[in-house]
Amino acid sequence: MVIDSLYFVTSNVHKFMEVKEIVSQYNLKVKHIRESYPEVQADSIEDVMKYAAKWLAERYKLRPLVAEDAGLFIRSLKGFPGVYSAFVYRTIGIEGILHLMNKIKDRYALFKSVVALIGDSEVRLFVGKTEGYITRRPKGAGWGFDPIFSPKGWPNHTYASLGRLKNRLSHRYKSFKDLVEYIIGR
Repeated sequence: MVIDSLYFVTSNVHKFMEVKEIVSQYNLKVKHIRESYPEVQADSIEDVMKYAAKWLAERYKLRPLVAEDAGLFIRSLKGFPGVYSAFVYRTIGIEGILHLMNKIKDRYALFKSVVALIGDSEVRLFVGKTEGYITRRPKGAGWGFDPIFSPKGWPNHTYASLGRLKNRLSHRYKSFKDLVEYIIGR
């Protein structure tokens, strides 16, 4: 079966635009289904996405259907905000994270993305990770925690200051790259 497009469910327009650019490198189109879905409280993003995939599979018959969730895991904060990254961003934001880390020397962080591919009879998960650190102040214009996350190997940059280059380095790029390569059979 030849697939030339994906149906991507997200209420986040920024995320949709990133994914659209990422999959276009493979001559795939992504169609936006702008909707939220339940995010169950769980210990892992994989569990969150398994639950979301089941809910979406019952609601939509379009295939291949895709959803994604991501989290920022900060080692010195014992993995916080992790699976609660979106909530933490909405409530305390970038400044809140920087305040929590004000006197902390260990600034290592991991961004993790989990993509759920919902097929007719199964769900497959694709995981992408990018290591880096939390900066001491925001840099660049971006969304989410992008202005305070500096990917490993780019010490003078944040995701937000990298512009479109972010889409070649990010956790989301890695998970969607694996998804697309699975779909096209690489």
